[in-house]
Amino acid sequence: MAAASSCCVNLGVTAKTQQPFASSKSSKLSNSSSFSFFPDTSSPSISLRAQKPLVSFSVTRRRDSRLVVAASAKPEPLKIMIAGAPASGKGTQCELITKKYDLVHIAAGDLLRAEIASGSENGKRAREYMDRGQLVPDEIVVMMVKDRLLQPDSREKGWLLDGYPRSSSQATALTEFGFKPDIFILLD
Repeated sequence: MAAASSCCVNLGVTAKTQQPFASSKSSKLSNSSSFSFFPDTSSPSISLRAQKPLVSFSVTRRRDSRLVVAASAKPEPLKIMIAGAPASGKGTQCELITKKYDLVHIAAGDLLRAEIASGSENGKRAREYMDRGQLVPDEIVVMMVKDRLLQPDSREKGWLLDGYPRSSSQATALTEFGFKPDIFILLD
């Protein structure tokens, strides 16, 4: 196998793939991977393995022996948190943002009401606090929000978290579960 040329693309990175050259026509590349390929006349395509596909590559050899590399990116879904005082315009902005970016709108209050209506264990526990005129503890609300953020539609489309977190302990809990927004909007 005689390699006429080589190419290396590094996207931020730590490790190179074990086998720099394989035989599929397209592949996926992660945000923290790098790869190399060594074209030869026997097999003009590459294949990569990654945990988080972000970029798809297709490599073909033209008749004049030049390689043509085509790539298309699939960005990570957008994650937004929005906060503001009552009547600051959160509802209006949430409606506009979710429509424009096709995000899943998640409001902690709506989740709480849905859990209570469904009679779930979290809903029953929350109802007890509410019936006594107390705030629902963070651990109950955080678990509801976490469960909603992990649902397939939120993971695939991205999400807009409306009016949550409301405290540093809630923000810390979400961060510990790995939920970090791309953008935090504060309406004043």
